[in-house]
Amino acid sequence: MRIEKQTDSALNKHGVLLIWLDPHMHWYGRANGKPGRTLTFSDVAVQFCLAIKGLFDLPLRQAMDLTEKLLYRMGLNWAVPDFSTVSRRRKQLREVVGYGISRKGWHLLVDDYGIQIMSVGEWKIRPEIRNDRRQWLKLEVAIELR
Repeated sequence: MRIEKQTDSALNKHGVLLIWLDPHMHWYGRANGKPGRTLTFSDVAVQFCLAIKGLFDLPLRQAMDLTEKLLYRMGLNWAVPDFSTVSRRRKQLREVVGYGISRKGWHLLVDDYGIQIMSVGEWKIRPEIRNDRRQWLKLEVAIELR
């Protein structure tokens, strides 16, 4: 009985982040018709790295490592943008602000349209996202709350 109470209290100290990735999104850059070299990574790929940085309150280099590990856990063999690419392009992109993970949790949706962060309650009231015919890859991450 005592062990169960300790386990329950330990679980209550964790928040949950559900990461939803569209495996068919354009992770790598595409030609945009403008002169110059095509970007190696899409804006969404760079924003995803910035979202991980913001949500976990990490320095940029550690966020790149965590992003690589998350993609690996999801079974995606995608390269991760390097530090200098993200650092340079973050000036032109909106950065996802770390909201702090609540006990109920958050959903991080990543697809070609960009990145959305929703609370659990918001996820339930927006059926156009949940019932989409896309096949999402989902990863659940437990986060220790302070």
